[in-house]
Amino acid sequence: MWNRGYLNGVTDSDAFYNFKVHGVPIFILPTCRLIHFSDVIYKRGSSWKDYDCWYGMILYLRYWRMKPIRISVVFAMESMASLFLSMAFRIFKPHVKAMYSPSERVRVTFDNLRGIVDAWRFKL
Repeated sequence: MWNRGYLNGVTDSDAFYNFKVHGVPIFILPTCRLIHFSDVIYKRGSSWKDYDCWYGMILYLRYWRMKPIRISVVFAMESMASLFLSMAFRIFKPHVKAMYSPSERVRVTFDNLRGIVDAWRFKL
């Protein structure tokens, strides 16, 4: 159904793109309901979620040759920019409650960058 290497994120998008490439028809029925009780990603913790999201996206872009280098650079720049903006916000507005603590923002940035690097290290 989907290419190998994915951990959790992006598997559905990859499977549907595979169906499209191989001419398998997809029917979406608006009267159907999907009940999603839990997700394995949240049982592993937020650190794994941040890593898997970026890892899966870059791997997907690499499989389907959708400008993966350009998007990797943009993702890395966005992650670093959010870290620096978060730090600047803490310096200039210390009394305002931030969404993430500085240590949490560093962890998220590290996990995002690690996801990008690991997706490039995976052999297709």
